[in-house]
Amino acid sequence: MNLVGKIFTVLIFLMCVVFGTFALMVHGAHKNWKVEVVALNDQLTAANKDKKNLEEEKVSLDTALKDEKARTLKRLVALENEKNLAVAERDANAAKIQEAEDKARRLVLAIEGANKNLAVLQTAIDGMRKDIKVTVDERNSLESKLVNTTDDLQNAVNERAKLEKLGAQLAAQINQLKQLAQYFKLTQNSMAKTPPTDLEGEVTSAPRPDVVEISVGADDGVRKGHKFVVTRPSTGKYIGIIEVIQVDYGNRAVCRPESKSMNDQIQRGDHVKAYTKPT
Repeated sequence: MNLVGKIFTVLIFLMCVVFGTFALMVHGAHKNWKVEVVALNDQLTAANKDKKNLEEEKVSLDTALKDEKARTLKRLVALENEKNLAVAERDANAAKIQEAEDKARRLVLAIEGANKNLAVLQTAIDGMRKDIKVTVDERNSLESKLVNTTDDLQNAVNERAKLEKLGAQLAAQINQLKQLAQYFKLTQNSMAKTPPTDLEGEVTSAPRPDVVEISVGADDGVRKGHKFVVTRPSTGKYIGIIEVIQVDYGNRAVCRPESKSMNDQIQRGDHVKAYTKPT
């Protein structure tokens, strides 16, 4: 066998394979058309029944849709009426609100004006209060000055009466002293060297060992250079002799202890008596 025969042999084999495959495919696709037609008729009957049901349901749904449309339309009409009423009420409320706002604005302006007037009045009242306080203070000051002046005047009158009485008493005492001086033949020089007879007092202060203050002074006839004997009242002990070195007040004098005569330290409350022995 030559090459061409081999080629044809291969081609024949391939064609057999192809046609065998087609035959198998045709056999596999073979159906029983009677059974298929029966099945299709059953399906058609069921489809017609479903169609009828669907048409009935459609009619029912159309009726329900018409009823629902009617109800919806009625509801829309009611809602439209309610909307119109709400709009009218809103417009009325808006007008009332606008009127209330205008009224509130006028009230605010009136309140602001009243506050300004109140502030002006308050300022005026504060000024009047200050003026009243100043006037009251001045009146109180004048009353106080008047009372003090009245008291001073009364005190001056009383003091004058006392001074007049004291002057009369002093004049009488001076006359008595002059008579005594004439009787005892005392001169001014001898009186200056010796303190008044029987003049007594006490030590009011002893701040330092060399300084003593006593309770008699110029009004009692004490002069610088007068001497006093110091004793201790509780024991009667003789302390020493002090000499007046300063008389600046009528009821006290400053003295210096004589160191050579001192037996003890002078204390406050010690008794002093005029030392009348001529020096």
